[in-house]
Amino acid sequence: MKKIIFIVVILTCLHVFSQSGKVRYTASTKAYFKALEAKPKKNSAVFEKTKANNRDVEYILTFNTKESLFFFDEEMKVEQHGVNMTEVLAGDGLHYFDNKTKEHIVNTDIFGDFFLVNKEKTSWQLTNENRKIGKYNCYKATSEISVRNGKGFKKRKIVAWYTPDIPFNFGPKSYNNLPGLILVLQEGNLFFTATKIELSPKEEIKINKPTKGKKISQKEYEDLISDFLKNRRARTKARVKARARK
Repeated sequence: MKKIIFIVVILTCLHVFSQSGKVRYTASTKAYFKALEAKPKKNSAVFEKTKANNRDVEYILTFNTKESLFFFDEEMKVEQHGVNMTEVLAGDGLHYFDNKTKEHIVNTDIFGDFFLVNKEKTSWQLTNENRKIGKYNCYKATSEISVRNGKGFKKRKIVAWYTPDIPFNFGPKSYNNLPGLILVLQEGNLFFTATKIELSPKEEIKINKPTKGKKISQKEYEDLISDFLKNRRARTKARVKARARK
C-alpha cells in the first residue's frame, strides 16, 4: 500500500472542544490489483480491462456529537466507460449512524427501488497494536463480516485504525463504535483512507437522517441481492443455451 498522504485542517487547538467535523476519505483497490499482477492470470484480457477501468473514489463523512452521515462525493465523480470495481465495492448509499441509539441505517437504491436497511452492529476486537498515521496515534481493531454471494456466504476481514486523539466514534460506511475516529479502514480488498479532516469548535453540523424508502432488515436486504444474482445467472445460462441451439 502506497505511503499515505495525510492533510489535516484543524480549526481548534483542542479536539475535545470540537462540536462537529467533516472528513474526506479516498476509497481504493489499487493494492489488490498490484498483488494480482504478480500471480498468473487465467484471463489476462479481462484483468487488464478491469484494472484499466479502476479508479479511486472520494467519500465524505460529516458528524456532530450525536450523529454521522457517510456518503459518496458526487462532485468528484468521473465519467468513464466500463465498471469501476472500487465504486462497486464501496457503494453509493447514505450511511447514517445515531450515537445515542446505536442505530445504523443505509439508504440505498436497489434495482430502482429505495430502501432503508437497518444494519447490524459491528463487533470489534480491540488490540494494543499501534502506529502513527499523519500526526495521530492510532490503534488497530479487527472484525469479520459474512457476505452473501450467489454461492452462499463467505467471510470478509475488517481492519480499522482509529485515533483516540479525535474522540468521535465514527468512520467509513457503517463502521462505528470505536473509541476514536477511524482514519484507515480495510474491508476485504477495499481500503478507505482519510485524506482531510476539518473539526469545528463552534458550529454544529446538522445531520439529516435518511427517510426515503421502505424499511427492511439486513437479512431482507441480503435476500434481495441473492435473488437478483440467482435470477441473473439463470438468464445468462438461458441465453447461452439459446445461442447454442441456433
